[in-house]
Amino acid sequence: MSSRLQLDFINHSAFSISSWSLAGIIVLLTSLVIAFFTWQLYETSSLEQNALTLKLTQINRHSIHEKSPVPIVNSEISLEQLQQIQTTAGALTVPWNELLQGVEKSDMQDIALLSLNRIAKKQQVTLTGERRIYKRL
Repeated sequence: MSSRLQLDFINHSAFSISSWSLAGIIVLLTSLVIAFFTWQLYETSSLEQNALTLKLTQINRHSIHEKSPVPIVNSEISLEQLQQIQTTAGALTVPWNELLQGVEKSDMQDIALLSLNRIAKKQQVTLTGERRIYKRL
């Protein structure tokens, strides 16, 4: 009971259909079907996204054009409130930072600064100081 050894010396091409196995053909066809359905799903979702983007753009344009302008409210300001606003604005427009830096850079070591007052009507600033070193009596 010896079995004969069959040797095939014919050179078959690696890509010939006769050399493919049934399992290989099934795997190839399955992957092609899966690739096709995946591509269809991608195209469908891409179309849906483009449609939603178009709708959102239209809604945004529509809402921008339909907004009512901001109503202008005319309110009366009393004379006292107007004066307070002007006083506050005037106090804020004084260059306090530059003024204080100038006072700090001064070389008056024997003079102590007591107060810094602004006279709004005359648009002046008054510095009040005193001598630090007193002579012994």
